[in-house]
Amino acid sequence: MNVLEYLNYREFLSDFYKSQKAKNSFYSYRFMGNNLGIEHGYLIRILQGKFHLANSKIPKVTKHCKFNKREAEYFEHLVRFGKAKNARETKLHFEKLLSFKEVESRQVEASQYEFYKEWYYSAVRALIDCYDFRGNY
Repeated sequence: MNVLEYLNYREFLSDFYKSQKAKNSFYSYRFMGNNLGIEHGYLIRILQGKFHLANSKIPKVTKHCKFNKREAEYFEHLVRFGKAKNARETKLHFEKLLSFKEVESRQVEASQYEFYKEWYYSAVRALIDCYDFRGNY
């Protein structure tokens, strides 16, 4: 389970709980809450979307989930993104989250290079999908 694949910290925490519960039947909201310094009933309300995770609890979550430095930073922005109160904050934290995403790159074959040689080849290819094209243009 990779925190970098999430855009909602509650979904991540819920999935984390489920995965831990699947590994160990004794894992509970009470145990998780105790490790995070949160009363288990409050933790459940966080997961239900009724409350937010306090910023002061973020380090405890990162320790409990055994995040590396990059994952911990991502999780912090994930929480702040979920708690954003205006469009500016939302945009700021969303852009931070996007900066963590890795873009897959691969080398283009010589035969594929011709397609990328001119900008309008891609534009025409995209337009073909927009219209009912039957090879009759």
